[in-house]
Amino acid sequence: MENENNNLKRDCYVLELSVQPGGARWAELHTYTLKENILSIFRDFVENNEMAVFFTVQCEATLKIWVVRNGEVDDDVNLVSYLRIQTEDNGEFDADDPDLYDLLEDTDTAADASKIRVDWTELTKDIPELNPENRFKPGEEMTLTDTGTGFNSYLDESIILKIGSYEVESVGDFTPNVELVTKDDYQ
Repeated sequence: MENENNNLKRDCYVLELSVQPGGARWAELHTYTLKENILSIFRDFVENNEMAVFFTVQCEATLKIWVVRNGEVDDDVNLVSYLRIQTEDNGEFDADDPDLYDLLEDTDTAADASKIRVDWTELTKDIPELNPENRFKPGEEMTLTDTGTGFNSYLDESIILKIGSYEVESVGDFTPNVELVTKDDYQ
C-alpha cells in the first residue's frame, strides 16, 4: 500500500555524497530543511573522512546540495566548486583541476597526505533559501516527480525522502556523526 504522504510537494535540501559503481561504491542522501544541518554533515565529510580527497578527486564523487521546492528538484549547489585541495608537496589546487587528478594518481600516498579547504562563507551564501511555509516536516514522506539530477546521482524518483540520512547502497537509515539543529520542530 502506497503511503499517502508520497504525494506531498514540500521544500527541502538533499545533500548527496556519492560515488557511482566502479572503483568505489558509496551513496549517502541527507534530507533536511535547515542549512546548518546540511553544512554540518558536509563539514564532517571533508574534515573527518580520510577518504574525502580520494572520493572527491579520483572517484569524481557527486557532492551536491539538491534544492527541492514543491516536490521537484529546482536547483543545485555543486560542492566541488567550493573545494581546494592542499597537497603535501605541490601546492593547492581546485578540486576539479585535471592536473590534481594526474598528480594524485601518480603517487600512492598523495591523497592521504592532502587536505581539503572549503570556502564556507561563499558556500553558505550560495545555498538558496527554502520557503519556510512549505518546509518538509519530520514524519512526512515524499517522492520526487522529476529529479532532473542526471546520470551521476542516486537521487531519483524511486527514492522515498524523509527527514534524516539514508545510505542507498546498504539500504538503510543512519545517524550522522554531527549534532543536528532543530528549530520550531524542523531539522
